[in-house]
Amino acid sequence: MVMAHGVTNALEQMAERQDKADAVLAGQRDPVAFENLVAVHGEHINRLVYRLLGWSHDAEDVSQEVFLAALKNLKKFRGQSSLSTWLTRIAVNKARSHRRKLRSRIRALRAAARMSRPTAESKPESASADREVFRRVRQAVQALPSRYREVVVMRYLEQMPTAEVVKVLGISRSAMDARLHRARRRLKEVLGDLVSE
Repeated sequence: MVMAHGVTNALEQMAERQDKADAVLAGQRDPVAFENLVAVHGEHINRLVYRLLGWSHDAEDVSQEVFLAALKNLKKFRGQSSLSTWLTRIAVNKARSHRRKLRSRIRALRAAARMSRPTAESKPESASADREVFRRVRQAVQALPSRYREVVVMRYLEQMPTAEVVKVLGISRSAMDARLHRARRRLKEVLGDLVSE
């Protein structure tokens, strides 16, 4: 077991060194190195942004903004954190910025979506209970203030380690715990009938 842990650590260190080498080359405008970075980190960043934006269809555009910002600022990357953490921090900031810019548009779209949704009486009987639960949970997470949504998405949906969430958001462990506690309390208020004690 110790041997397997050592091999895993060695592989992670090799991947980290390759990541940093690709970052240096990409910062020098090497297109192949930049494509490698996108290939390695693209899925994680896309999924993270998608969830941070409340499952918005704008996520693809914001993910592209993340990698454009990364390319523009790669020369500033000093390797003090992992490249993944650095890209995650950029993604969180881009998602925050996007939400600020489009807040009024999002409200209008939500209002339009509510008006166009079928009422409970008109829903087909075949609608899955699981889909309804997922919809309610998604809406509840989406309705959380961004500081709470960010920690819920990163910690529970992305299953990021606590230390990485703290580093990405630039907050203390106790601040993260407090945000998670408040987020869980709000979610329980909205989703109380789904939560089993």
